[in-house]
Amino acid sequence: MPIPTWVDGNPLPASDLNNWLMVRAAYKTSTETVTSSVTLQNDDDLFVAVDANAAYDVRLILRYQAATAGDIQIGWTAPAGSTHTNTYLHALSTTAVGGGDDVIVAGTTAPGAGGVGSGTDVALIWEGLLITAGTAGTLRLQWAQLASFATGTSVLAGSKLILQRIG
Repeated sequence: MPIPTWVDGNPLPASDLNNWLMVRAAYKTSTETVTSSVTLQNDDDLFVAVDANAAYDVRLILRYQAATAGDIQIGWTAPAGSTHTNTYLHALSTTAVGGGDDVIVAGTTAPGAGGVGSGTDVALIWEGLLITAGTAGTLRLQWAQLASFATGTSVLAGSKLILQRIG
């Protein structure tokens, strides 16, 4: 759906303001940890409602801690018929040994990112495109360890998910 054309002198309908001009966002209020599991699980905080037949610019800024043997993988749930792929992912590689060992990928739907050790904060940036079909619903982050490991992988408070409708 194209962005509406507004005309001087006509009031903007509330629905246009809410659908087109308001950013949809969520942030993580408390740290969440997964231990010894590679099964993607729904994040408790990072999810937003999306409209049917719409396109969204998606940005995730994820702060996490992971052991080098556990790492992290991310995925998403979205309304039926939606497509969501990343156009850009900047993260540590899964063979990371320090902050300078990064990887930039595109087109991956459930990538893994590296950890540098328990207690060390790292971050990844996901920029993507979500296109919904005829069903409204929720875009929700999912995540787990990339390799099952006894030291937990944590998504940290302050991580954020931001969507802007673009079509």
